[in-house]
Amino acid sequence: MITVDGLHSVLDKAKVICDKDQNLLESENVILTLFLTKYLTDIYKTLIFEIESKDISESEKVDAKARIKLDMKKEFSFDYFNEHKDSEDIAKIISNGIYKMENSMQNFIRLFGVFKLLDFLHVRKKIEHTNTKTLCALIELFSSLDLTGKEEVDLFGLAFKYCYKWSFSTISFRRYIGA
Repeated sequence: MITVDGLHSVLDKAKVICDKDQNLLESENVILTLFLTKYLTDIYKTLIFEIESKDISESEKVDAKARIKLDMKKEFSFDYFNEHKDSEDIAKIISNGIYKMENSMQNFIRLFGVFKLLDFLHVRKKIEHTNTKTLCALIELFSSLDLTGKEEVDLFGLAFKYCYKWSFSTISFRRYIGA
């Protein structure tokens, strides 16, 4: 589990990576979008792991998975981005993944406030024009993070506040999705 100081350190490193890409303005949107994807992917994997670890029947596991209110499909998971980070098309892969995440009805309803704040259409355009090396470096930086958030720490809210200097709460969001 990452500490607040560790989170700030990673976000500072991400900002330094983005600052090297002279074509990338408003880098905090790209950073937060990749961070959010990593955060949601980690939460989802943790929930699935907890269900799989239970000593219950397969049908009960299927029912428990169906009750998870967060649906992280592979093509918009951070793990998928990480698998394809060396691709020349990584910007397009991320952009398409964000589009699919935003338009996934199950996710869109639950993440509406987050999408509204980040303006993913704008972010997708930024990502498509971001240097492949920059995106690869950000993915590598975030891939080693453990954002499972077993404790009630508002990691995305802290990242958002650190990047934008104003607050956004996801504790109730985490409770809502069953994390």
